[in-house]
Amino acid sequence: MRRMTSDSSIRIGHRVFWVVPLLLYLVASLAFFSHGIAPGLVFQPQGDSGAFIWFLNWWPFALSHHINPFVSFYVWSPIGFNMLWATSVPTLSLLAAPITLKFGPATSWNLLSLMAPILNSFAMYYLLRYITKDRTASLVGGYLFGFSSYVLGQLLGHLNLAFVPLIPVFTLLALRRANRDIGRVAFVALTSLAAILQFGISMELLATATFVGSLAGLLFFLPFKNTLDLKGLAKDTAVSGLITIIVLAPAIYYLIVGYGQVPDVINSATAFSADLLNFIVPTPITRIGGSVFSHVSGKFTGNFSEQGAYLGIPLLIAAFLAVYANRRAKWMRPILLVLLFTMLFSLGPTLWISGNDTTIPLPWQLLVHVPLLAHALPVRFAVYTVLIVSVLVTLWLSDASVGRVGKAGRYCFFVVAAVFLMPNAGFYLFGKIATPDLLSQGRLSDVIGHNKTAIVLPYGHLGNSMYWQVSSNMTFRMTGGYLGFVPRYFSRFPATSYLYGRELPVSRERFKNAIYAFCVIHDVGGIVITPGTNPRLAAYLERLPWERVTENSILILKVPEHSKLN
Repeated sequence: MRRMTSDSSIRIGHRVFWVVPLLLYLVASLAFFSHGIAPGLVFQPQGDSGAFIWFLNWWPFALSHHINPFVSFYVWSPIGFNMLWATSVPTLSLLAAPITLKFGPATSWNLLSLMAPILNSFAMYYLLRYITKDRTASLVGGYLFGFSSYVLGQLLGHLNLAFVPLIPVFTLLALRRANRDIGRVAFVALTSLAAILQFGISMELLATATFVGSLAGLLFFLPFKNTLDLKGLAKDTAVSGLITIIVLAPAIYYLIVGYGQVPDVINSATAFSADLLNFIVPTPITRIGGSVFSHVSGKFTGNFSEQGAYLGIPLLIAAFLAVYANRRAKWMRPILLVLLFTMLFSLGPTLWISGNDTTIPLPWQLLVHVPLLAHALPVRFAVYTVLIVSVLVTLWLSDASVGRVGKAGRYCFFVVAAVFLMPNAGFYLFGKIATPDLLSQGRLSDVIGHNKTAIVLPYGHLGNSMYWQVSSNMTFRMTGGYLGFVPRYFSRFPATSYLYGRELPVSRERFKNAIYAFCVIHDVGGIVITPGTNPRLAAYLERLPWERVTENSILILKVPEHSKLN
């Protein structure tokens, strides 16, 4: 009887040790990111949130309406848009489908955004517990990864990139297989499942994780070929890769089919490379020093979302001390080489220092022609840099040889490092995205025609058309949208550039003819002009002699039939 009670207590205690980290990470996430939260509000209402809310709605909507989910004709109609070349997060969309169907996709977006750093941290904690067996040190390392500058930057609107718990999971599975702590069948099954799920979150991260993992395997092979089962790991990883490809064959088919509409370069690798100073200089999204050094970080390439290489001097010192303390360990050289390569890759094709391109070539130039990796952005390799740094710091904190006083000193050092990484809460807010009644009530089709599409302004990423379409319960189709890039087909029309407010011609007649031809070819019934539209573009459009409908601050120009044009 006593033995049973003891075993029960051990099991309960074991569970508590897994619940505590989740609760602590939850508290941290709410403290940093839940400011202004209220029903009906949206996390990060500016930027990409509307597009991700649309994505979270799309997959359950398409499946429940028996629509092919891989191609949507609700955007960029009539040719549609391939959802696998968009950041459409089918994994997260389907996992959150019960919440989306019950409470709406905006609620799913809010919940997933707040959960991302929590799950990132917990997955890293699980990995570090395996490596160090030290709960407290692992709790620290999990926080460093889950609330890293990389994650903080991507939380500004890139759910597909902020949600990275599977990166530590891949690492954990590989370590356990190399150490023979997991059977081959279980490893292949779990790795295949993780790869399939990651494919549906971010193909870019799946590609870069495969690349970094392969690099790490090569670097660890020689020193550990006699102690770890790295050959078995390689073979089983290849098998899981084959299974993943077979399971994802339908998705890969649509990925290949849709490639024809993808630009040669979706985003410039040069424009989204880490500045060398970004490793030690924070951006304004960091509370400590962010505004003080804004005159330096303001020169960095990209934007706040893509300036996530920051580690901070205290954390770099801790990583250096960890390296020094373990300098004789056999694993130190290969892990340092992997760290060096991830840092170099994050710097892009050429070295940038304080906003100046030195033109010094870097290893990224070797990847510009590699499939999938060619479309990856260098700065996003920061996720692997911070993962390795978190491992090193956790090993340093878990070193039992330094005694209690030494450990206390190291944890105090961590507190300083954590303070330097705290986010500026002013960048993480909840707000409202107002939807015009004409759109939210599904009456637009009554105005422009039930079989017609609409051009909604501000166009694409400049406005909230994606969110408005969701708010209308998908009752209208758009010749336009914001899904990452403009399809090649539409790029060849001058009107596409005009609608973005760029390169408006001096000749009003040329503008009118280009817009009218664009509308006729794509079966557009009306152009919806809402507040925020480029004033010069709005002025050009308002001069068109077309029938108009006004409601509150909304102007709809109805595209005339050819016979009525004159």
